Amino acid sequence: MSDMFMRVNEAAAAVGIAATTVKKYTGLIEKLGYEFERNNQGALIFSNSDIEMLRSIVQLKKKKNVTLEEAIKQVLSDMVEIEDVSNTSSADIVDMSAVKNMARDMSNMAVMMDTLIKQNEELSKTVNRIQEGNKREEERQLLLTQSLKATLEVKKMLIAQQEAAPTKEGDPFKNFLRRLFNL
Repeated sequence: MSDMFMRVNEAAAAVGIAATTVKKYTGLIEKLGYEFERNNQGALIFSNSDIEMLRSIVQLKKKKNVTLEEAIKQVLSDMVEIEDVSNTSSADIVDMSAVKNMARDMSNMAVMMDTLIKQNEELSKTVNRIQEGNKREEERQLLLTQSLKATLEVKKMLIAQQEAAPTKEGDPFKNFLRRLFNL
């Protein structure tokens, strides 16, 4: 499922700290290799996982008597499962952003997959409705054909009966049949 992004003020409200504090924290976090998303204007935006990370840092800083930098390192370490973020090389930092990008791509693919599955289900329902309609149409055509054959047989029988029996010009029923069937 895709993240909804928040601006700095919204993130600050969600975490329960000042917007300036969020900016200070994000500056320190980015120095350690984590990359936050930015909008088209270059302003910071925060995903749900970013908000959770900030909350974890605030909680860790409050509960344990640790410095802000130690709290950030601990949370980042927990997130990317590395021992000491401060000792990572620039190649490791690139790898962390690649992992984050791959995770985001996988999340997007999962959303697209769900959408495709729903569309496929809808198409299957539509195909089933069309097949049912075709089946009913074939049944109607069969009944119509049978009805037409029966009518043709009755007409042939009437013609045969009329040819076998002498006709009276004055017989109203036979005149009616002759006009009805163009005999």
